[in-house]
Amino acid sequence: MIIHSPSDEEPVHETSGSKDQTTPSTERPITGEEVIRNLFAREFGNLIIHDPAARHGRDPEGVHQLRVSARRLRSELKIVKPIMKTSPFKAVQGELRWIGSVLGQERDLDVLRALLKKSSSLTPNGNDAIVSSLDAERKRQRQKVTATLASRRYIRLVETLAHHTAAPPLRSSARECATTILTPNLMILWSDLYEFVNDAGSAPNDNDLHRIRILTKQSRYGAEVARMFNPEISALAPLLARAQDSLGEIHDSVVAIDYLHSHFKISSSTPSVTSSDIDSLISDITQAKHAQQQLWRQPLEEARRLIESLRMRP
Repeated sequence: MIIHSPSDEEPVHETSGSKDQTTPSTERPITGEEVIRNLFAREFGNLIIHDPAARHGRDPEGVHQLRVSARRLRSELKIVKPIMKTSPFKAVQGELRWIGSVLGQERDLDVLRALLKKSSSLTPNGNDAIVSSLDAERKRQRQKVTATLASRRYIRLVETLAHHTAAPPLRSSARECATTILTPNLMILWSDLYEFVNDAGSAPNDNDLHRIRILTKQSRYGAEVARMFNPEISALAPLLARAQDSLGEIHDSVVAIDYLHSHFKISSSTPSVTSSDIDSLISDITQAKHAQQQLWRQPLEEARRLIESLRMRP
């Protein structure tokens, strides 16, 4: 496991703050079963809350939050895999991956639309043409999402999650202390992140940054699981969230630039958008991307030092 920092700076220790509300007040060690019951209840509850907004499509946040619930639970279940029965674990993981992918296409268009509308480089006609193109694509994706959320497959997923929330498919080892049984997977998760960061070097390319973003997000979810049974780790998730936010902005910029190249540089279907318009817009997005590239590493390195200072052990 490699989590060592390339710098010689002293570890960053957790600052004092409000008590983690997810941590039970009892002194008895938290079991793996309690952790997994908490996870299913929280994410299934979030799914039920945000399902109506995602289904109706009037508020883009509905799709976003439903997707977050699916992706978060998928990442969290990887951490608690040792205490889940194999067949239900694989089945749920596959369905969560499916619904996250379907919802992601509409969500990406919403993010892209908001990003492009921030630019002042386009003429009103050019702006309208690009937004109209995005809206047409979003309408197609909205129809797909609506059909998916009404499908028997999605209903079965909801029913399965409801069943697992009431009666999680646990191994007998779930009765053991959560620190003992879950810490090894957490340490592997965080080690994978920092090994990749080390390998990517001082100037990671866009593909590397995309991978770092995914690993950072998964590590953040892991930190949020860990603080259920280890309050000392509560400062880790906010640090990883800061890095994830910057890496997310970079990813959105890359997606936006790719979309502009593929839909407007090559296509002649939008004569009101000139090459000069697109070049100016790409320049604006690239500048914003470069600004975010200066921000992600610091919180990630602070998180690295915090992990080392805690030296979690099963």
